[in-house]
Amino acid sequence: MGAVYFAIRYNRQKWRHAYYYPELEDPSRERKQKKEPVSEKEYASTAVLRTVTLGNVDYSAPRGLEESGYIYAAKKILDEPPERIKILAVAAAHTPRENCAVSFDARFTAYLSCALASLGKRTAVIECDLKSPMMHKIFRKCGKGGISDLVGGSCTVWDALVTEARKGVDLIAESRAYPAPEAVFASPSFPRLIKYLTAQYDVILLRTPKAWDCAEWDLIYRSCTGVVAVTENGANPDKACSVGLLSASSKFAALCSVNMDGGQHAENP
Repeated sequence: MGAVYFAIRYNRQKWRHAYYYPELEDPSRERKQKKEPVSEKEYASTAVLRTVTLGNVDYSAPRGLEESGYIYAAKKILDEPPERIKILAVAAAHTPRENCAVSFDARFTAYLSCALASLGKRTAVIECDLKSPMMHKIFRKCGKGGISDLVGGSCTVWDALVTEARKGVDLIAESRAYPAPEAVFASPSFPRLIKYLTAQYDVILLRTPKAWDCAEWDLIYRSCTGVVAVTENGANPDKACSVGLLSASSKFAALCSVNMDGGQHAENP
């Protein structure tokens, strides 16, 4: 009798467990409740919703910074607390789709720096894409060295710095490609240099390689307070960039689109 009693009691408990927790008893039910893998498009749309949107700007600014959208983008950035926009990585959010002599993210960096300066912010631009430097082509100026020389100790800040490359904008450019950028940004000298420059400027723009795409980008981003990811012609950021933007909750994160048909033949800023 005792064995029968315990068998009945056990089966009753098992029935109750299955009634209240059916997902634990039916593996097929659990599989049905699992979400499908998130697509790249879904990641991108979520990233757009959760980041600051700087609007659309032109590839060049023949009609002026206001008409080309750069003043609006600069004001949106300056709406943030100063400590969140002190050091911004500016990077392409996807692989470029159009062939241009100067990449859309590099030109955006140059015009944005001019817009910030026109609003009274002392601004510095530092070339950190050492494999494909372009800021010296846009500004048509370069000091006696770049970030690789500064970190390596072969020149001083004042040798590398071009003051007033444009009104209110100072520049540290890189005139030649550097084959091992990861070693430069892994050096303790890099964050020390950024910390020193932080005291001299309101905003520092670091023009970087493609966002969340290489080891040196991660090293650069550690020294930044935020990121501006740039797309062309309204394209979505790629999955790596979207995931990175969504994980950047403690830092400033913004998206901006460059209209590649806007003033392509205009002069540099």
